[in-house]
Amino acid sequence: MDEVKLINGFLEHPVIDAVVKGLFAFDKEEMAKTRIESIRKDFQLFPDMKDENSGGNPLIIWIKGFDVADSEAKHGHVGNFAQIFVDGDGEKYTIRARKIWQEARFHPEKKRTTYKNPNKGYYVLKFAENKVVFPTKEAANEELMNMHEDFPETTLPNIDKLYISVFGKNAKGRAVLDKRILKIVSTKGGFKIISKADRVYPTKKTDKKNENLEKKKAKIKITYADSKSAKSAKSSPKASIEKSNKNDEKDTKGGFTKSENARKEKQQKRAENRNSNRDVKTSIENKPPEKKSDSSFTSTESERDAKRKKKTIKRNIKGAFMNKIDSKKS
Repeated sequence: MDEVKLINGFLEHPVIDAVVKGLFAFDKEEMAKTRIESIRKDFQLFPDMKDENSGGNPLIIWIKGFDVADSEAKHGHVGNFAQIFVDGDGEKYTIRARKIWQEARFHPEKKRTTYKNPNKGYYVLKFAENKVVFPTKEAANEELMNMHEDFPETTLPNIDKLYISVFGKNAKGRAVLDKRILKIVSTKGGFKIISKADRVYPTKKTDKKNENLEKKKAKIKITYADSKSAKSAKSSPKASIEKSNKNDEKDTKGGFTKSENARKEKQQKRAENRNSNRDVKTSIENKPPEKKSDSSFTSTESERDAKRKKKTIKRNIKGAFMNKIDSKKS
């Protein structure tokens, strides 16, 4: 089994409560030192916070709520460092805690400036990140409730849970709110707080749509950049400069630029063309329909008469031939 060390001490912890109140009393000094070594294994130490009275290898831990004065609370203190030592007179040996004062900026926990949303550096989120183990579920729930009291507008408490919106930044550096759920779960040696994403609104479908939209935007940007580069390659900078200089020159006649005069000439030509087309159209519409010549009629009538004559001749020849046959038979 891996060793589990608490980052911070709590007055509600039975061992810390007994140390602060001086309830650990032994007849032999060795027994008191053995107890101190067991405390050393359970908590994370802060040997850098020792002072001139700490000795060679002091046992220094941070205890939340330990001997916090009003003046210290105003500067952000929510606890203090304490040296755990053996106090004995030869007959009785007691384990006690002695306060070591340090500025609030050196403390693992301190009173935060009030904001609507916590950031990733908030100490309860650090507990979840570092997988800090609490001795009881009540101690972990107390931290969640403290977070809810610090951010009442943007947190939603529940049984062994806390819904929060964490302030942060995305890959582009823009401010975003990350919705998360803090949940208490059991682990080896006690309980811990875990943090997981609360993806209520986004779905796979919307994510896919956004991904396709981003791809389309990227394609449009690429095609636009290519067309722009092609246009810039076709037009030389020297020609564009000369053109701009010519356009800036003033025409002496009308007081306009040459480009403006050219534009007006084009407009006049278009208007003249439209008027001429309109006149031609009206003349065509008003023109009377052409009559067909009499020669066409006479030619068609003569052709019809010729056809009729041929038919009558054929009928007469056929009739004469049939009459001759009948006369022979008779």
